[in-house]
Amino acid sequence: MTVLSPKNRRMSQAELATWIAEGGSPDYERVQDTLLPPRLRWDRQPGEGAAVGDAGVRFARGATPRPGPLQSFHAYSNYRPKVDWNTCGQAAIASLADFWKKDPYSLPRTSGAYWDDGQIIDLIKSDGLGPDVIFGWGTTPWRIRDALRKYGVDVEVGSSGFLFSEWESERDRLLRYVDDSALPVAALVDLGLLGGPAWTAHWTIVWRVDRDQGEPLLHLGNWGWMPSPVPISRFLEAWSCRMLPVGFNHAAIYCGTPLSQP
Repeated sequence: MTVLSPKNRRMSQAELATWIAEGGSPDYERVQDTLLPPRLRWDRQPGEGAAVGDAGVRFARGATPRPGPLQSFHAYSNYRPKVDWNTCGQAAIASLADFWKKDPYSLPRTSGAYWDDGQIIDLIKSDGLGPDVIFGWGTTPWRIRDALRKYGVDVEVGSSGFLFSEWESERDRLLRYVDDSALPVAALVDLGLLGGPAWTAHWTIVWRVDRDQGEPLLHLGNWGWMPSPVPISRFLEAWSCRMLPVGFNHAAIYCGTPLSQP
């Protein structure tokens, strides 16, 4: 195993100790002497592309070091009974706008430095950005995209397409944002597969991936069903939203620019 600095130079043990003491992380500075595959699969077997037990290996030599994971994330919640039954999309808009430091309505903040959940959701709705699914049954990915673009956020919509043909690339894209780049992503999931009511879709925020204990675990925001973090296998099945039409399967809202793949 070779230890490389951000400038791709080999570190001595003394230099490594100094680097860590000054705030550098050994987790993403350790890479193999040989090049890794283009993207380490989440379900790789021991010995495939990385030393056994070395969860810190992420990138091939010369790639951009990954940032540390988010330590916390404030997700706004559509919690008001009989009012917010269909506004999880607006809560997702607020969560991502606030993360990207956008303040479109100059709404005063509470003592906790956040907007009031109900007030920000109501302002988004009154701005013509409320639920747009027929009969008001929720919010499409494109409505969330349009709202964030209006606020000045660089944003794209992703989905797996016809017959889920692109689901693997969407999985890798999600991990590239959340795990490799510490960028939260809004994702549409089938609650019935994650401890919630059947035939119900919900916009949650995926904001962190833990890889320390076998199968990766995903931390979810605006969440109150199956305990978070959620095993990635369970999440991927729910993310498919098989009961919904094309465009809503593995649907996600990607903001900002992730680290490029090695």
